[in-house]
Amino acid sequence: MAARKSIETGVDKLVALINRRKRISINEAANELGVSIPVIQEWADFLEDEGLITVEYKLSRTYLCERKLTKKEVEKKARVYASKKDAFTRKVESALKSLQRESAGFEKIKEEFNKLRDAIGRDIDSVREELQELRHYEDLKKNIDKDIIQQRLDFQEMLENIHRQLAEQRKKYEAFVD
Repeated sequence: MAARKSIETGVDKLVALINRRKRISINEAANELGVSIPVIQEWADFLEDEGLITVEYKLSRTYLCERKLTKKEVEKKARVYASKKDAFTRKVESALKSLQRESAGFEKIKEEFNKLRDAIGRDIDSVREELQELRHYEDLKKNIDKDIIQQRLDFQEMLENIHRQLAEQRKKYEAFVD
């Protein structure tokens, strides 16, 4: 997107020239801007009516100057700025009080969080201990279950041996009796 160029009128150029030079004669302004003296005079009258510049008349020369504030205007602006400053100060003080209240609320929340974290930490420690104890008992149970299974196998093997021996003894007895 191309940069927007603002249109600068002859009046804009005159105001810029006066602001840059602070004080310039009508003849110099006309020469520098390439405009006739009556046109510059007409623009100057308009700009003075609007309060943008001051026109000074010295003997046979007329000067265009940056607008100077009168004592009344300075006092009025000082009062306006003082009231704006007071209003701004009140807003800042109000904002500071509000921030202090919010900070106090955050401090309370932080304290509650710390208490909760400590309580949960203690609970977690006790749960961790109980979990370790539970794992220990589970390991014991697994070992006991293995022992029981092994004892069953041993018992079955012993029973099978006894049955085999009984069968052999019976055969011997029957052979002996026959």
